Amino acid sequence: MAYKRILVAVDGSETSVAALKEAIKLANEFKATLRIINVADEFLGYIEGLSIDLDKYTKSIQQYSQSILKTMQDIARKSGIDAETEVIEITDVPARVPEKIIEDARKWKADIIVVGTHGRSGFGRMILGSVADGVIRHAVTPVLLVRSEEKS
Repeated sequence: MAYKRILVAVDGSETSVAALKEAIKLANEFKATLRIINVADEFLGYIEGLSIDLDKYTKSIQQYSQSILKTMQDIARKSGIDAETEVIEITDVPARVPEKIIEDARKWKADIIVVGTHGRSGFGRMILGSVADGVIRHAVTPVLLVRSEEKS
């Protein structure tokens, strides 16, 4: 199958760098368009007695997401790929990151979704959850999981 639109979701971890590098290989091989996204969870549920500057909190998350995307875009450019990037925000309702990745892939009409996985199992996976697991369970688009050498 030839992939023309490749979406890769990143979070700044070594695992997501490995996923990006694999997505870059695919993009080069198929002369495909590459889209790099980061899901910024800005939702802050009500916690009684919590005093926080919401604007500062939101701006901090947005800046962090933009810095992740800039780093990832630089990696892509050094590999000859001019990728588009976007921060996907979770702002007003508690949504799950996998749902946002799948929704963006659908809207952008991605041919494949590339995500990194730590490969956790058992108790570690139960406690930490898995974005990759959520994506593969619910996406109708093909998903490529990439495991890094990172120790978890």
